[in-house]
Amino acid sequence: MVKPDVQVNEMQQDEVAVDLEELSLQERADILFRRYATGRQGKTKMFLRKPDLQVFVADALRLRQRVLTEEAWDLIERIYERTLELQVDMGCSQNHGIISEYFHVFASEAVNILGLTLGTLVKELQSWLH
Repeated sequence: MVKPDVQVNEMQQDEVAVDLEELSLQERADILFRRYATGRQGKTKMFLRKPDLQVFVADALRLRQRVLTEEAWDLIERIYERTLELQVDMGCSQNHGIISEYFHVFASEAVNILGLTLGTLVKELQSWLH
C-alpha cells in the first residue's frame, strides 16, 4: 500500500510537468483544491473553513509578502459561506466544507481579494513548493 503523502508528492510532480497556461479555470482550481482540502465526509474530499481556508490565505499572503486587513478577511469568509450555501442549494448533501466541483467558485473570487489570479497563484505556489 502506498502512503498518502507519497501519492500527494507524485501528484505534485505531475502538476509541475503540465503547462499551467493551457489549463482551464476548473483545472487550476483543482490543483489548489488537491493542495489545500484536508476534510473528508465519507469518500468526498472537502475544503474546510478551518484550517484549510486559513492555510490557503496564509500561503497566498506569504507569496506576495502582504498582510490581510480584517475587512478583506471578512470578505473572504463571506465568499466561503456563499459558496457553501450555493453548493447546498444545488442539492449537494456535503455541508461541512466546499467540494471540488464548487471550489473554483470560491477560489476565483478569493484570489482577486488577495491580488492574484488562479493561474498566477498556482504557478507561484508550484515554484515556491518545489
